[in-house]
Amino acid sequence: MSKIDAIELFNRMYGRLRVSVTHQCQLRCHFCHREGIADHWVSRSMAVRNFDALAQAYAQIGGKYLELTGGEPTLHPEIDQLLRLARASGCDVILCTNGLRLDRALAAAEAQCVQLVRLSLHHDGSDPEGARRLLGKGWSFDRIERNLNKLLELDVPVQLIFTHTGANEGQLDAVLRRAFAWGVDVQVVDLIPSRVADSSDELGYRTGEQAELIVSHYAQLEQTVTDRTGAILRRFKTPSGASWEVKDSHFGVLHSGMCARCSLRSKCGEGIYALRIDSLGVIKPCLLRSDLEEIMPIESTAGHQIEGILEGAIMRMLADPLDWNYGDAHTAHKIS
Repeated sequence: MSKIDAIELFNRMYGRLRVSVTHQCQLRCHFCHREGIADHWVSRSMAVRNFDALAQAYAQIGGKYLELTGGEPTLHPEIDQLLRLARASGCDVILCTNGLRLDRALAAAEAQCVQLVRLSLHHDGSDPEGARRLLGKGWSFDRIERNLNKLLELDVPVQLIFTHTGANEGQLDAVLRRAFAWGVDVQVVDLIPSRVADSSDELGYRTGEQAELIVSHYAQLEQTVTDRTGAILRRFKTPSGASWEVKDSHFGVLHSGMCARCSLRSKCGEGIYALRIDSLGVIKPCLLRSDLEEIMPIESTAGHQIEGILEGAIMRMLADPLDWNYGDAHTAHKIS
């Protein structure tokens, strides 16, 4: 596969460059995969000039989707500037946030610098103490709701992300009722292990089928999505047209030649999903495998070299054969 073909396929399958612009987060969600960062939560942020160089290089090779995450990206001291630079690169900009400090991103959102906000909402606030035990003492539903309403006033597309576990399974229906009233998209996801965190035993794994039973009270199954990176999705539509997705690694996760002979395939919850880069410039094509990491000192790397490194990483991620792994049964499902 040529470099051009790899980038085009990555875009077509909604592959993203997912940049952890800061390692800081005011929450301590028990199920967080921490973007595979061992020293998650420390006070460390990506320099603005480094982010700009990265965004420009990604756009230059033809990358389309640029996602800002953390930690919590809105805690970056220059989050407004980062969002504007990201959009100036020509990429579609996605902000992945817990919503507590979304007020710091509203000006950039109003300036149409954000094409999608993926807002983590794992509780409806009806049991504040229970929510804080699961998510951290800094969590506040009221603050999140205020910020969400401001986003909706600006007509910024929003997708709620609900991680479905044994600890919050009773909250799924309540969050869906709120999403239905807000008219926003939803993605219900299963627990995703990483090399630094796996909370399946602690919290209790819940299947996609269990989530679908609740989702189907509000929305109708429309299609099974098999043309994206990551896991197969089951997509529902609400009467208002909102898209509600259920993700479960047991539906099938996308693997490639990069995954050949990997001993961790059976516990892989994400598959070939996004190309991650943390605030130190560490490239992570996989949440589970540290041997695939590559350190890129962005501040001392020329733009054309950054482009080549990103292209090479994406080509490795999409190495033939691309197919779906359904649980323990490896079933060929060629992607072209």
